[in-house]
Amino acid sequence: MLFNTLVPILEGRAGSVLVGLTDRRIRSEITSLTHSLFWSLMLCASVGWGLALVLTEIVTRPVRDLVQAASRIREGDFHVRSEVGSADEIGHLASAFNDMAESLEIHRKDVQEKERVRESLLERIVQVQEEERKRVARELHDEVGQSLSALLLAIQSSRGNGKPTEELKTDLEHQTTQLIGEVHRLAWGMRPSILDDFGLDSALSRLVQEIAKHSSTAIDYQYSAPPGAERPPSRVEVTLYRLAQEALSNVDRHSEAKRASVILLQLPHEVSLLVEDDGQGFELKSLDGGADDCLGIAGMKERVALVGGNLDLASEPGKGTTLRATIPLQEDKE
Repeated sequence: MLFNTLVPILEGRAGSVLVGLTDRRIRSEITSLTHSLFWSLMLCASVGWGLALVLTEIVTRPVRDLVQAASRIREGDFHVRSEVGSADEIGHLASAFNDMAESLEIHRKDVQEKERVRESLLERIVQVQEEERKRVARELHDEVGQSLSALLLAIQSSRGNGKPTEELKTDLEHQTTQLIGEVHRLAWGMRPSILDDFGLDSALSRLVQEIAKHSSTAIDYQYSAPPGAERPPSRVEVTLYRLAQEALSNVDRHSEAKRASVILLQLPHEVSLLVEDDGQGFELKSLDGGADDCLGIAGMKERVALVGGNLDLASEPGKGTTLRATIPLQEDKE
């Protein structure tokens, strides 16, 4: 089939031009144009698909990194960090994640350190218990046991001599009195009954007197409380008593002090114990090298912390040592 068209030139003044196209030519052009459009569309689709993949990778890669890092943290690897690749919301999220991971790592180190201290304290508690048992057993055997043996021999001797004389009676009475005193001393060392019966003030006063009898250090004791103040809870009293006992033992054995003082200050909301001496003191840095365990400072801190209190220690070589424990009362009512 032939398609003709007559096109005038200069409005027909210069004649006309006859243009003709066959349908085969038209179909060929249409087919060529269709192929061009198809391949153009395929090229655009390929480019769009590729750009979509690239953009998807750019967007999802930081999210995948965050997910992988979170999984590693869940497994216990707190050293992992997410890469901060941009300043957009994903970048801010990665930065916040890294801060969280760092905080978790610090917290884990703190927990591990506390666990190490706890295990050390438990080991020390067991050791102290065994040493205390050995001491009590040794004193029971060496002192109470010998006193009982001597008393038994005196009683057996009196049987063979007929009626006991006044001198023998006096001697037996003296030995019995000594034996009772030794038993009382052992019981006092384990737990003074005066602490339960009359309170911390009387117990500390008696403790200072007993230690001062066998120590070259002059120890002064002072107590201050508002009129009509109630006794602190029992576990607070026991904590402060054991703290004073340990601190005065350190003063007697290690400080070489001439004078020491124990001050108990009770306020409406807290109770404080202050133990000072003018001894040789020590470097606080030395606590990191093992003196902490030697002086029992770690045990004191843990004991005070268990009742919600704080323990402060100040010392310098040649300037003595000051130990101050403060325990709140409102949070520890029974």
